[in-house]
Amino acid sequence: MTQRASIANYFTGATIEQVEAYDLCPQAALKGTQTARGIFEAVWASVQAGLKVTTSQVGEIVGVSRSRVSHVVNDLLPFGFRQLVKLCEMLFLAINSKTHMKFAK
Repeated sequence: MTQRASIANYFTGATIEQVEAYDLCPQAALKGTQTARGIFEAVWASVQAGLKVTTSQVGEIVGVSRSRVSHVVNDLLPFGFRQLVKLCEMLFLAINSKTHMKFAK
């Protein structure tokens, strides 16, 4: 029996929500999780600010080397850093265009 099932059996009728430690307290998360989330947050913030996003810039923000940024992204995603940036840029444009269209009506 899993821990989640044990808790559900003990607290019948309760809703159990599983969340990442990072979402509750970033400092409580594993260092690798902190680094990965920091990288994604730095990329997204840079895209939102209209900055040119590089592994060096993101590494400086997160406090890791540029090669570590590439390594983390390659470990977590089936594509590389440049594609992550492009994906964030496209997502940002899509969100902005929908927002502008909503207010234009």
